Amino acid sequence: MRALIFCKSESMTVPIEIKKEDFIICADSGAEYAWKCNAAPSLFVGDCDSFSKNTADKFNCEKIYLPQEKDCTDTFFAAEKALELGADEIIICGGLGGRLDHTLGNIATLRHIKSCGKKGFICDETSVVHYMCDNSKLLLPYSSSYEYISVIALQKSFGVELRDLKYPLDNYTLETDFPIGVSNEFLPGKDAYISLKKGEILVILTLKN
Repeated sequence: MRALIFCKSESMTVPIEIKKEDFIICADSGAEYAWKCNAAPSLFVGDCDSFSKNTADKFNCEKIYLPQEKDCTDTFFAAEKALELGADEIIICGGLGGRLDHTLGNIATLRHIKSCGKKGFICDETSVVHYMCDNSKLLLPYSSSYEYISVIALQKSFGVELRDLKYPLDNYTLETDFPIGVSNEFLPGKDAYISLKKGEILVILTLKN
């Protein structure tokens, strides 16, 4: 099962095809983003601190109302619910702009999804974010829609390989205090390949305006 979790976003579109069989979770004001993307919710979760409970009450789906004082974000709770329901891929839609703390919290949620052995990424109409850790490989199909591909170390990362990109790396040690991986690019018509042996990195694709 593929689950899409919609978070707060100012975006108007999402850079993936929303399929009829997708399980759609709206995390609080992520419901507004889902509407803009024509995604009907299968489940609403949230503490309604940024979305009207009166509006949520009218949704024709299951609703889980959360307390405002809690240990996790609405998005993390939504991810846990998706895992509980058996999702093997979880895509977080939105949550990359606005408050920086929420953006970093959503990246932490993505790390949790990966630590549970499931696939996933974060996306909105401007960016797609992948998380990679020890002994990971990622194939990025060529797309003229993307302007940049950036690789950022979350910790010192060893054996980083970037292949079939404008600026390749081979068995490179990526440091946290030197952003050499920012603003790489696809080679025309070529799929890109990224791998690392040990560490944690983010792969961020920036869509063209």
